[in-house]
Amino acid sequence: MPDLPADQVEQLRSLAGTEDYLMVSPYQDQTSPIVATTWNNQLEISSADDSALAEFIDTFLQGPQTPEPGATCMGGTTETFE
Repeated sequence: MPDLPADQVEQLRSLAGTEDYLMVSPYQDQTSPIVATTWNNQLEISSADDSALAEFIDTFLQGPQTPEPGATCMGGTTETFE
């Protein structure tokens, strides 16, 4: 997320803040500005406004590929890359 505009970072943070099973984490040297990841699936997009992100979340959030249904995304890092 280091190369992502601040308004898009905030949009992703807001999105993750509404879901118990979703987190946002900065990661340097990605192949795309935004990479959505779930078990065995990834989506690379360049904008938080991309409609494919909502579709990806709808499809995979607590989907059948989830190895621990009901386990929340807790305990992540608060480190940022600025």
